[in-house]
Amino acid sequence: NVSQVDAAGYVAGFLGGALVTGRLFTSVLWGKLADAKGRRPALLMSWCSIFVGNIAFGFCTELKTALLVRAVFLGAGNGWVTVSSTYIGEVAGASRQNRVMGYVLSGGTLCQLVGPAVAAVIYGSLFPAYHALAPSLLGAGIAACAILLGYFWLEETHQPGGYAAVAADDAKNVEEPAAASSSALKTWPYVGSVLLRLALGKGASAGLEFARLEANVTWRCRGGAVAATPRLLTAAGRT
Repeated sequence: NVSQVDAAGYVAGFLGGALVTGRLFTSVLWGKLADAKGRRPALLMSWCSIFVGNIAFGFCTELKTALLVRAVFLGAGNGWVTVSSTYIGEVAGASRQNRVMGYVLSGGTLCQLVGPAVAAVIYGSLFPAYHALAPSLLGAGIAACAILLGYFWLEETHQPGGYAAVAADDAKNVEEPAAASSSALKTWPYVGSVLLRLALGKGASAGLEFARLEANVTWRCRGGAVAATPRLLTAAGRT
């Protein structure tokens, strides 16, 4: 019924929030780790965390456990969002990084489009007690493939403790890391880009979440969707 669907959407919001909350406190740390130890170790560690998090989430039977797994393994332990763009820019070079980034974002969008549909089809297909186990194992399998491919073929683009893609002649003119970070934080383009990213991220997240809830209501309740639609659109306009 409609009340059950609304409760499911309430829980889904908490699960999405736990993921972002975990990233909030570790994104800067992942960047520092990638600078200190290299991009490749940071990416491999992130994929390992995603692998463990997917398996653990598949066996969760309580909301608090699921929130903890999402926040720790899939949120805080996942540095992909932080490190990937830097790595792509270093691999592609200044002349091709926009095109390569476009390929990566297109692939990610395709996965976001196909992934939920596949997960919906196989949801609850393994064990009645663990409904999310089948899609979680699929996600863990994809993470395992990423780990293997990354371990054997991923090249390091950054010398730990140094500067990536900086020529020896230019290295003398590069600011010290602490001074560069301090000056960058005080510039309006940096602050403005962060605020813009926050606004766009919030809007995109709200659009995706409410679109999925609307589809859920339409699919499960049919006639009940007419009553639920105004509430969803009103809430989306407030986010």
